[in-house]
Amino acid sequence: MNTSNISKIAFHREQWESRQRLQTRIFRATVAVGVLDAVWVVFVNLLLIGVILTSRRLRGVFRNQLIVNIAVSDLMIGVICIPLKVDFALNRRWNYGCTMHVAYQIIENYLQIFVASWCVVMVNFDFILERLQIARPRLSRSCRTLLSVQLLALPWAIACIVIMPIIFASLHPLWSVSSWSERYCPILLVRWATVTLSVLCFFLPGIIILFQVGTILAVFYKKRPAGVASLGLLTYSDSARDTAVITSASLVTVFMLCGEEIWFVMADYMGSSWTYHTMIISGFIFGVCADIKSAVLPIVWMALPEIWENIKSNLRWRPWRQYVQHHDVEVTYYRNYGDDLSP
Repeated sequence: MNTSNISKIAFHREQWESRQRLQTRIFRATVAVGVLDAVWVVFVNLLLIGVILTSRRLRGVFRNQLIVNIAVSDLMIGVICIPLKVDFALNRRWNYGCTMHVAYQIIENYLQIFVASWCVVMVNFDFILERLQIARPRLSRSCRTLLSVQLLALPWAIACIVIMPIIFASLHPLWSVSSWSERYCPILLVRWATVTLSVLCFFLPGIIILFQVGTILAVFYKKRPAGVASLGLLTYSDSARDTAVITSASLVTVFMLCGEEIWFVMADYMGSSWTYHTMIISGFIFGVCADIKSAVLPIVWMALPEIWENIKSNLRWRPWRQYVQHHDVEVTYYRNYGDDLSP
């Protein structure tokens, strides 16, 4: 064996060891971040869903029903996707079969993003109609309920009818169903399908969301009270708080998901020109940002005035409040009684 072959073997061995060290660090970071993120995602989304569904006044508002729809899609990340990702990082292999592997990839990469993005579009549209005071058709209670159910189920139905057939009809020839094993079933698509699904799931609703944010801000500043030189979004009026929360939730959804979606498209077109370290580290960072979105977005929704007031009323200590009110009544009674007896 000549010197050139020995040097090549040493180079490839060093490169392989470097990749193994990087994978070990990424797996450790995935476990550390994933455990905390999963617990927080489940807690805040369950809290948001519980606050809305336990209040008759809140759950009767269509905007809040859409927020519950978004929270359910985010809850799937904390209950299904992140725990499976952590388990894979711990064991360095997939232990739950081919069907679960396919379901995990569809939920994390397509279904959850599609439902959350288009529901935010519907929330913004409903808010714009409310601010513009556009009259809505008068419907009976049963018709309103039926229409709300249909609109809430629409993103899920479109995802199943449109997204899933595209996925299974455009698998890469090298990674088709025939090449799947019992444990490892990667969903790798041809380029046109990758771009099409990215546009349908994120880029199209993302552009609409940014346009809606501009419209909401324009309507807000146009309808500010007369005689007020400037009215910021951080004022204490409910109108300003609603506008601030809606725009913040929209921007959180777009900017915390855009990195991962751009990475998917760029990795498909420019992956061969990237170094291994660049691809792995950037994919990990953008994936963590997308997962954290599911923990940040419910906190933003809780800042809506009606939801926040309901949370405060549920956390208030009712026996102490009742005692104070009763004590105040007694003091007022004796004070008035003493005034009546005075000459």
